[in-house]
Amino acid sequence: MMRVAVVFPAPFGPSSATISPRCTWKEASDSALMRPKEREISRTSITLESVPSERLAFRTMRRLLACAVLVLAACQLPSGVVPGPASQSAGAPTGAASIAPSTPGCGQVVTKDFLLAQDLTCSGDALVVGADGITIDLGGRTLTGPGKGQRNWPNPNLDSVGVKLQGRSHVTLRNGSISAFSTGILLDKSQQILVDGITSALSYYGIYLNESTTSIVKNMKIRRNTYGLHLQKSSDNQVLDSEMSQQEYASPGGYGVYFFNSQRNRLVGNTIASNLNWGIWFSDSKENVIFHNNVSGNSPQVSDNVGGNTWYDTGKKEGNYWADYTGADSDNDGIGDTPYAIGGPGQVVDPYPFVKTDGWGTKHSQPIDHYRAPEPKGRRDARLVALAGSGVLTASPTSDAAISEGVPASEIAIAPDDRTVYALSGDILRVMDAITGAVGSRRYQIEVPGVLAANRDGRHAIVVGPRGAV
Repeated sequence: MMRVAVVFPAPFGPSSATISPRCTWKEASDSALMRPKEREISRTSITLESVPSERLAFRTMRRLLACAVLVLAACQLPSGVVPGPASQSAGAPTGAASIAPSTPGCGQVVTKDFLLAQDLTCSGDALVVGADGITIDLGGRTLTGPGKGQRNWPNPNLDSVGVKLQGRSHVTLRNGSISAFSTGILLDKSQQILVDGITSALSYYGIYLNESTTSIVKNMKIRRNTYGLHLQKSSDNQVLDSEMSQQEYASPGGYGVYFFNSQRNRLVGNTIASNLNWGIWFSDSKENVIFHNNVSGNSPQVSDNVGGNTWYDTGKKEGNYWADYTGADSDNDGIGDTPYAIGGPGQVVDPYPFVKTDGWGTKHSQPIDHYRAPEPKGRRDARLVALAGSGVLTASPTSDAAISEGVPASEIAIAPDDRTVYALSGDILRVMDAITGAVGSRRYQIEVPGVLAANRDGRHAIVVGPRGAV
C-alpha cells in the first residue's frame, strides 16, 4: 500500500504574491522489506491538504490539478522509476511500445497502427492495409504463405500476398520477415510508403512496386525469390542500403533488381549479389540514378536496353563496385582509370567504377577524373530485314533489290538494338549483324521447337514451345 500526500500552501489574502504548489510522496515503511518484484501498489490514495482560503485563483487551481496528475503517474510506476517518455519494448523499434500487440487473422484488413504479436501462417493473403497514415510493425515476427503460386511475369502475382498496399499513402511497414508468398510485399498505385527492415524470401516476387511513386525501400534483405525487387511503371522512388541476393532462375527470372518503364528512381548503397541471372536489369527505363552499389556474382551483372540513366554520383563523381571490372587504378584513388561498360543495347558506361567493395567508404584521396565522354555517334545506315523462302534478306531503304545473306532461317527475331538478328532454322540458332552482314561463328542447337523471340535485354533470344522455353 502506498499513501501519497499532496501538500499545498494556502494563500493568506491579497498579500500573497505567488503560490507554488509543493508535492511530496512517501511509501509505507514496511515496503522497504519487500523485494522489488514483490512490491505492489494495490491502491493509490491521494490526500489534498490545504489551509482554507476565501478563494483560489484559476491559475492556482490549474497548478494544483497538474500536481495531482503527476503524483498519480509517479505512484503507478515501480519503485525507482522516474516518470518520463514511454519506455520501449525490448528489441522493438522506436514507437513500437505505443502500439498494442495484436494477433490477426489471415487476410485481415488493418486500419490503424498495428504490432504483430506472433508469427502468422496463411493460405492466402496475410495482411491488407486498409487505411492511410498508419504503421504496420511486424515486431520481428514472420508472415509465412502457401508458396510461390503460378508464374505471371511481368505482371503482379496476386495468388497470395504477405502485405498488400493498394491505393495507399503515408504508410510505414517495418521490422519482420515475409516468406513463401506469390508476392512478399505489393505496392500498387501507392505513394509515400516506407518499407524498412523487412526480410522477404522464398516468394515469386520479393517486393513489387506497380504504378507507385515517392516511396522508400531500405534496409531490406531480398533473398532466394524467383524475382527480387520489381518496379513496374513506378517513378521517384528510392531503394537504399538493401541486399538483393540469390534469386532463383526461372526464365526470365533470377534478377536482383528489375526496372520496367520506370523513371527518376534512385538505387544507392545496395548489395546485389549471386543472383542466377541479371543483377540489375533496366528495360525502357530512363532518368534513374545508380551509385554506391556492390554488384557481384550475377550473370550478367547489369543490362540497360535504352540508356538515359546515370550510373554515378554526379557531384562526387563516384560510381559502383563491379566485381568483374578489369581496369587498372594507376593513381590509387580507389576508382578505375577506365569506364565500366554497362551491358545491353543502351551502350552506356559507369565512368567512375570502384575497384574495391564499399570503396566509397574507404577512399582517402580526391579521385582523378580520367573519364572523357565519347563523341556522339553518327546516324547509322538503316537496313530492312526480311524472311523470304528459307533465308534472311536485307536491303537499304533506297535500294531497289534485297540481298540474300546466306543465313538459312524459318523464323527471325530482331533485338531491341535494331541491329542484332536471331535466325532459327530447324534446331539451329544463328546470330547476325544486320548492318554489316556478319554472322556469328557460334551456332546454338535448340532442343525445344517453338516460336523465336528476342529478349528485352538485348543479349538473349528465347524459343517458346509446347514443351517449354529455352
